Amino acid sequence: MYLHRKNAPIHASVEVSEIIHNEKITCVSPDRELYGGFMGGIYRTNVDTPKAVFRIDSPVSFIAKVRASDQFREKDTPCIESNEHKIEKVFSPEKKCVSLEGYAIGDWEGRVYFLGKKIQIPSGSCPIKYIFPTDFGLVICTQAEMYLFKNGTFASSIYINTYPLHISCTGRTLIVVTGYSVQHIQIGEHGLVREEMTELLRNENHTETITCISENNPAIAGSIGGWIMELDGWGEGKPYCLRKIHRVSQEKLIGIVRYVHENELFYICGTPKSVYIINEKSKTVVYSVNLTDASGIFSIQLKHGNKHMLSVFDRNFKVHTIDMSCVFLPENSKGVANKDPINTTINTYEELLKELNSGVFD
Repeated sequence: MYLHRKNAPIHASVEVSEIIHNEKITCVSPDRELYGGFMGGIYRTNVDTPKAVFRIDSPVSFIAKVRASDQFREKDTPCIESNEHKIEKVFSPEKKCVSLEGYAIGDWEGRVYFLGKKIQIPSGSCPIKYIFPTDFGLVICTQAEMYLFKNGTFASSIYINTYPLHISCTGRTLIVVTGYSVQHIQIGEHGLVREEMTELLRNENHTETITCISENNPAIAGSIGGWIMELDGWGEGKPYCLRKIHRVSQEKLIGIVRYVHENELFYICGTPKSVYIINEKSKTVVYSVNLTDASGIFSIQLKHGNKHMLSVFDRNFKVHTIDMSCVFLPENSKGVANKDPINTTINTYEELLKELNSGVFD
């Protein structure tokens, strides 16, 4: 059963809606177009109904957009548009369709669905944590290893200690950001070679490991202690270091989005329970909302094609949407800026009791 429900927000008349799934949500693609579920379903982010456009036979752990190129040319691989609303018919066993056009899909069993076939990583059954396509092959990461596949065949691997939060590429060099390091790894003629590694906490007087990287500025990160951090040295050719900007919450940050409204910069920050919008200059909270007490939120993203709608992904079957155009209306922002975000809560018991007494569950 699929449900669509609109909830009242904490502050005034900002509309917060939610979609409820019949499977737990596990990941969101970096291009913000798709997200995956525990039962193998893959869904569009820009629709209001949870109708799967593709399905695999294991929990989805990562979805990566693959740009069109000769190396990644796909044959007889279904695309989203042609198969939406026809999933059961199109993906019958007889069709043998195991990948989705334009994407590489990782699962919890160490497999990547790509170019019409399944790629199995050498280490066996473990979740795929990151997929990054390059001109020199497909980079696949697990909890601690990085693999390079060329034309669907294993070519090389290297130990990276933990999984990446962000990967970018300059020429043949991968810039890999993890929770506590920045590594430069070269895709050489004979495989993956580490060029250098910076341990971010070695010379710092804090222990704030990184938990997320801003989707639209990799120099901005969130920490395990609820801080907005700046990753100095990014793209400048000098040593990397972590600098504290502002503490948002006592909970870890799971996502940061830089958002501009009327030429003013804001940070949209997510925690496992809440969303906060912080004025970059004054460091004040202009809006906050507690969406769950179950600590299930794992990603926040501006909707693909609509930068004024914020999607909040909760592992516990839900996708919330916040209308950003309403947040900055005078009646909503007035009086909210000086509130302490750490103390913002919802009494879930009282809300459920109220619904029970009103006969919602009869």
